[in-house]
Amino acid sequence: ILRLTKNLSDSKKEEILNILEPEKAKDSKNKLITDYSKIASILGLPPNSSKEDKRKLLSKLEMLQDPNISIAEKAIIIDEILRLTKNLSDSKKKEILNILEPEKAEDSKNKIIKDYSKIASLLGLPPNSS
Repeated sequence: ILRLTKNLSDSKKEEILNILEPEKAKDSKNKLITDYSKIASILGLPPNSSKEDKRKLLSKLEMLQDPNISIAEKAIIIDEILRLTKNLSDSKKKEILNILEPEKAEDSKNKIIKDYSKIASLLGLPPNSS
């Protein structure tokens, strides 16, 4: 829906998401939808992307919501998201990281995730490296 009109402003996107979300709902499904919409837009995922490309991003976002996942695993998943689009600018990476940062998370955990992503990118590690 958010991609039916090109160049839709962020405020209008937010307004549409608020209309579509149940009142005062802050559950994980709504966060997943909101995060997907924002990140797909930042990554430049076209509305006519394949179902497979859309599922890749959605499944990674779902994995991040698992409370049993370690910080190291989260860092790897976030790095994979940042690598879905080649040559993503630092400012766009930062936007995505700001969306994905866990609310009320300790600063050291967020630093680990950001540092891993930066170092992996500098080293040119492939997304599937371990």
